[in-house]
Amino acid sequence: MRTRVLNAFLDKGGTVTEARLVEGLDGLWTVRLRLAGRAGEVLVNRFDSDEPRTYKEATLAIRTIWKDMRYRGAIIISTERDYAAKD
Repeated sequence: MRTRVLNAFLDKGGTVTEARLVEGLDGLWTVRLRLAGRAGEVLVNRFDSDEPRTYKEATLAIRTIWKDMRYRGAIIISTERDYAAKD
């Protein structure tokens, strides 16, 4: 879901019911949300593109979820990386 569509949904009174922060294999973070009244999970994309919106730091993504997406619940954090693997 593009950020501008998400912003319009929130401005019309829509709410985020669940947030998940996922660290990709490349070390970048993406945000996935569940929205009230909508089935399934949506990946937050860039404002004007269908490319995922990524964050270099988890703290910035958490701030965005809190401030811009107005979500105040628990945030699930997961990773696709294997930190046990030796480089």
